Amino acid sequence: MPDVMPYSDTNQQPPEKKCRLDPDRAAIIRTAPPVVMTLMEAAPYLACSPRKLRDLVAARRVKHARVGAKIVIRRDWLDAFLGS
Repeated sequence: MPDVMPYSDTNQQPPEKKCRLDPDRAAIIRTAPPVVMTLMEAAPYLACSPRKLRDLVAARRVKHARVGAKIVIRRDWLDAFLGS
């Protein structure tokens, strides 16, 4: 079996991960947020980074639910967090 070369030794680039929400979608979420949001959608609503929101979820400071591996958060749960 041939040795596997790291990306830096080849002309290939590592696959890009989609880690940002489209700016147009983020603006819509800030003005007319849906009732249930994913973690990526909820971060602009709170005006924080997805990483910060993930840390708040992990610390159980923000109420959330999981649908499979996806974290979903209701808008009223976010409003309750903001009010506390």
